[in-house]
Amino acid sequence: NAIWGCCKNPHNVKRTSGGSSGGEASLLAARGSPLGLGTDIAGSIRGPSLFCGICGFKPTPGRVSSKGIAVPRPNDSNGQAVVLATPGPMARCVDDLELVMRTWHEGGKMHKNDSVVPPLSWDCDIYTSSSNKKLRFGYFTDDGYFDSCAAAKRAVIETVEALKKAGHEVVELKFNFEQLCWSFVKLMSAEGGLQGFIDSLEGEELNPIYLFLYKTANIPTFLRPFLAKFMDLTGQTRIGGLVREARPRSTYDYWSQNATMKLQKKALIKKWEELKLDAVVCPPGGVPAMPHGMSSKLAQASSYTFLWNIVHFPAGVVPTTLVRADEEKYEGRKDSITAAAKIAGVDSRNMPMGVQVC
Repeated sequence: NAIWGCCKNPHNVKRTSGGSSGGEASLLAARGSPLGLGTDIAGSIRGPSLFCGICGFKPTPGRVSSKGIAVPRPNDSNGQAVVLATPGPMARCVDDLELVMRTWHEGGKMHKNDSVVPPLSWDCDIYTSSSNKKLRFGYFTDDGYFDSCAAAKRAVIETVEALKKAGHEVVELKFNFEQLCWSFVKLMSAEGGLQGFIDSLEGEELNPIYLFLYKTANIPTFLRPFLAKFMDLTGQTRIGGLVREARPRSTYDYWSQNATMKLQKKALIKKWEELKLDAVVCPPGGVPAMPHGMSSKLAQASSYTFLWNIVHFPAGVVPTTLVRADEEKYEGRKDSITAAAKIAGVDSRNMPMGVQVC
């Protein structure tokens, strides 16, 4: 932040607390506050919660009022309406998250203050009864887009074993999450040139950490196929994919991609129903908190959060473990993204790791 400087992770000040609700997460982890609020359009509640070892919840879009929340766009209005930002609570335990949600919706208070919000109370019976009945969970450890680190995989597997031990059913969820991740990239970059973000700066200088994303977004259209092909031939297929897909789109192309995303969401819901799942457990991110300045090189590690944004599912993060000394190494595809993840893994011992529940 050009005004306040770098927000530091209380578990290791050399590492980031994440964003965009990173300050809130850092304050909670340092026990400087009992409760916090964030907003989430690609993981901005859940990512910082993972990095700082706290709990965070992204409700279904529209469940919580956005009234009074500033939008980082001119005239406080965002025209992008496919992937929706969602306010949600952050805390050090799940019961505190539930307390916030219950308080907001008790007696229909939120609907009375914002008629756009459905007039639904918080169902405490469902929340409390779930701990006393047998549930059926799905799980996966890899979304096919970003290879999750060893600690992230272990956190999911240990949670799966704990759920089985508690008497719940757990089955592996096999689905093409990679295509959902690419849909997110295509839709969120469709305006071209990172223009909405630039407009929101209102003439201020772009923070240098965003230069890679800005340059990628502004590659001339006629050069993209050639550059993407070159990246593919040199083994940088994920970078090639970004060059190819993170581009300006016509209205028709944007509509077509939105239609494709809806079919992907429909297929996911069908799979969910076929397996008769109550919830899904997966990594909340591909890596633990990374060193400062590396976020632009590892934006793809957030794929585990933004895939739930694009399908508008509620999702939460809970801390479950810490990175072990033997998990500081990272294994993945041989490209520059993996090279960055390897650097991020060095000296990551004892950083928080958890699971995401959807």
